[in-house]
Amino acid sequence: MVLAGEGRATCDGHSSTLSRGDILIVPPGLEHVVENSGSDKLYCLKTMMPDGAFAALIRNGIPMTLTDEDCRVLEGSLGATR
Repeated sequence: MVLAGEGRATCDGHSSTLSRGDILIVPPGLEHVVENSGSDKLYCLKTMMPDGAFAALIRNGIPMTLTDEDCRVLEGSLGATR
């Protein structure tokens, strides 16, 4: 689900543009790529089932601090608070 920004998704030879509120559903086993096509950050909420080791990839990634912009997008899209 796109929370903010603009992007392009490619899966199984098909491409689609993505913008705020769009949802991309990819069947298990199909490789997909989501790229930022806009001038601002692209924020996506991603859920994978089965996770295909995605959770381990994220846990082993480089920790980053959320910027004020990041917090505004999350608060506005999800109703979250810091």
